[in-house]
Amino acid sequence: MIDFHRLLDFYVRGKHRLESLTALALGSKVAEAAELYGEPLKSEPSEDSPEIVQHTFAAGDYHAITASEWKGVIQSITYWSTKSDPVRDLQFMLNAYRGGSDWEVLEEGYWYQRQDGVVRLWCSAMPAIGVAYTEFLRAKGDLKTAHELSKLDLLPDFTWASNNVVFELQRMHVEDGSSALAGFAARSESIAASPDGRTVLIVRNHHAFDEGEGFRELNAPPEQGNGYASQVINCFCWSEDGSSWSKVTLPRDARVKRLCFAGELCQLEIQQADGPQSLRFEGTPRDILRLGACTSMCHPLTDEGLWKVLREAECRKD
Repeated sequence: MIDFHRLLDFYVRGKHRLESLTALALGSKVAEAAELYGEPLKSEPSEDSPEIVQHTFAAGDYHAITASEWKGVIQSITYWSTKSDPVRDLQFMLNAYRGGSDWEVLEEGYWYQRQDGVVRLWCSAMPAIGVAYTEFLRAKGDLKTAHELSKLDLLPDFTWASNNVVFELQRMHVEDGSSALAGFAARSESIAASPDGRTVLIVRNHHAFDEGEGFRELNAPPEQGNGYASQVINCFCWSEDGSSWSKVTLPRDARVKRLCFAGELCQLEIQQADGPQSLRFEGTPRDILRLGACTSMCHPLTDEGLWKVLREAECRKD
């Protein structure tokens, strides 16, 4: 049955547009949000960072609002619309949160930052559109990493600690002299950390599946009943100027038999499961990282192709 009331709201009254709302100001108290939109439908700690409380409001029939509260004030606001009007909604948000400053386009249609650097705005095709204090976005990432670090002992597989946690352990080792990275590496023979903490190598079982005559692997743990596990060496490099992650994709029938640091040199031994091939590498972390560049050139991924480039890399090292 046609809902004529909704059709009028969408195509005549324009109530589906964000401009039909009163925008909630960043820095507001939750009580001020309740004055605009009514009491929250729910208020709950963020899964990633419990210090942040997320309040969900219903604003009329066609909009929902998620306001993130931290340190007693609203730091981030996301608007959700039943039916969006992308151009007009974006313009409404740019005007509502301009704060006397012009906007800088970081990525057209997706990311904007006020020229005073205080606020960022983002768009999504879900559809959702939001704003947040720039400092809060930075703090939110730090809070998430700290929370994940506190839950490290609860992980069923230590090798799948998040990339940000590994980088934070490296930073703590280099800048604070923390022993946490050494303790992390000691948890598994699949984890090796350089003495200076700037390089960490982790053998993870990645989710893989057949594709054509070869296979594809994903940067995710294996899923039961859909594909299979395949070993991949994950490489983490930390520096004051920025951290990076890369990987060495291995043949599906390869197993890392040895991975460790002997002083400044990394020792890596790869054995073919139920086969004769065995490769040994010893070199600086940079030498091992170069293996990732070699295996990334194999498209499509095949066991034969990956063994070939690894053998060639071993010969070049000799």
